[in-house]
Order: sequence, then C-alpha cells, then structure tokens
Amino acid sequence: MSITALLLVALVADGDAKKPLPPAKVTITAETGCTHCTFGFGDSCALCLKLDDVTPIILEGKATEEFFESRLTGALIVVDGNLSVNEDKRLVLKADKARAYADKDKGKAPTKGEARIEGIVVRVKDAPAIRNGAHPIVLAGKHDEGKQETVLGMLKLDKSGAIRLETKKADSDNGK
Repeated sequence: MSITALLLVALVADGDAKKPLPPAKVTITAETGCTHCTFGFGDSCALCLKLDDVTPIILEGKATEEFFESRLTGALIVVDGNLSVNEDKRLVLKADKARAYADKDKGKAPTKGEARIEGIVVRVKDAPAIRNGAHPIVLAGKHDEGKQETVLGMLKLDKSGAIRLETKKADSDNGK
C-alpha cells in the first residue's frame, strides 16, 4: 500500500473518531411555562416546559413558536427533539416536532411531566446512561449496556450538570 493510501485511511479513521455522538430521541409531555415569569431567570420571556415547580426545560426551534403565547396558560403539549444542557446548566430541548396534547395521545405519549428517551445504553462513571451526544442521560435501575432501549421517567438536572432520568419503565430492543 502506498504512503498516500495509508494517509487517506488514517485521515478517514481520525475523522470518524471526531464525529459527535448522536443525540437520543426525546419526547416530553408537559405544560408550557415562561423562563422569566414562571421560573424567574432570564431578562425576558422565553417558552419552556414545566416538568414540575422547579424543573424547566427551555424550548428552542421553530416547532414550538406557535406555543409562545400559551407560556402563561400552562397549555399541555408534546414535544419531540434533542436534549442538551446549556452554558448556564439548564436543560434545553431543541424541538423537531410539537403539538397540543390530545385524546389520541393517551397511552402513546408520555404522561404529564414525564419524558420518553430512545437510544443506546452506555456506561458513564459506572452508571447506565443513554448515549446523547455530549450530554448522556444517566438512568436509575438496571440496564444492559449496548442495547437499544426506550425508557420512560422523570428528568432532572443534578448539581453537577448531569441529566438524570428516574426510570419508571424500560423496554429493550435487544440491540436491534
């Protein structure tokens, strides 16, 4: 093999190693809130999901724009997207899709205040977690590493800035 071919193989392999980990698929059902008026942070109003009285998730993306006016009414919505943590150590959901919760969502969407996370189970500091880009979602309970799982539960952000899910239900696809 020529030197040029070896360099090309090395560059391709190095490029793959630097690719960011894929985000988990996240679906959350919660009431709308305002980061400024409801939770008291930020200089102006911004739309968020109110998981409970102390846990907001800031919403970003065009999919949620239609719900901005309902931020003070507590409209129940279902949002699909990618979950991360911003520089202020706040949960952020970049929304792919958002809709008002309807009767057809009963039994399909997470219940109010809960999240459904779909992704691959990995180990992070000796704890099971769902692979989620730079922000793995640490799980409670026993989970099999390397398996595709759909996990339902309550999201929290701990003091260290780690995303945690208090697992209520988990379904494994046995690595499929």
